[in-house]
Amino acid sequence: MSDYRAPLTDMLFTLRHTAALDHLTSLPAYEHVDADVVASALDEAARFMAEVVAPTNRIGDEQGAVRHDDGSVTLPDAQRKANQEYCAAGWSAVTGPIEFGGHGFPAA
Repeated sequence: MSDYRAPLTDMLFTLRHTAALDHLTSLPAYEHVDADVVASALDEAARFMAEVVAPTNRIGDEQGAVRHDDGSVTLPDAQRKANQEYCAAGWSAVTGPIEFGGHGFPAA
């Protein structure tokens, strides 16, 4: 089991002071977002990564992924399950447009 914990305080500090979060959230593309929404999203993402994704790291290192001749890749079962949970939780839609079921956070 991994004991990974995202450095949320550092991330929020960087977003506020380096990336000018307050200015960014005042732009039309981000009018549906504020600093509290960003902090909540980061907190939930950190929890998900610590509880679901990080515990699969050792398994992935030990079992490895298999690349097939057709270019497809087979992951270890634990990592495949974590990826499915990632999608089921909606994280894969975060950068998608709201009108298509995304959350409207443009990809960097």
